[in-house]
Amino acid sequence: WCCTLHGARALYAIRKMIFHEDDRGLAYDLPADGTGETRGLSVRADSSLERDGSVMLTVEKAGAAARTLLVRVPEWASDLSLFEAGKKLPAVPRDGDISVTRIWKAGDALRLRYALRTRAVSDKKHPDMVSIFHGPWLLAVDSGASPAFFDEPSTNNRVKIPLGDVKLDPSAQSTSPAPFTVPVARFRLDYYPGGY
Repeated sequence: WCCTLHGARALYAIRKMIFHEDDRGLAYDLPADGTGETRGLSVRADSSLERDGSVMLTVEKAGAAARTLLVRVPEWASDLSLFEAGKKLPAVPRDGDISVTRIWKAGDALRLRYALRTRAVSDKKHPDMVSIFHGPWLLAVDSGASPAFFDEPSTNNRVKIPLGDVKLDPSAQSTSPAPFTVPVARFRLDYYPGGY
């Protein structure tokens, strides 16, 4: 009952939280598909974050007055760049977001490009273990692409990760993703087998 009831409710709630009205204007918080509206400005978001780390924001309706569009800079991004018609806009993050204020026109489009950060996260209860995240995604071994990793006995297998900044080899990334995959967060890693 948990996934069938609460999972569906969560998806509905998340969709309503992609944008929100802020004192300063319309804020885009979650890099997912959705629409947001405030007085004098309506924006649609089309996300391709899982394929290329970007989102397209398109103005659907706009009034005659200047309005502010704010974009949250998430902790999992080392940088966020805004492009309009292929040209990078000057943007300085302030208070956790980037803002653009102007008189918008229907059809105006901004491409957001997130520089996805790779980070190792540990916890005090298990200091000898780490979780590796790339952007918002927790990485795991793909059983379909790495069947040998799961040969018995596999419980003591250890993924080989360099110390310090985590740099991952993107050579396994695919340009033609299968359904339900995240090509931008697919990497090749060596591991130490725990068995024979």
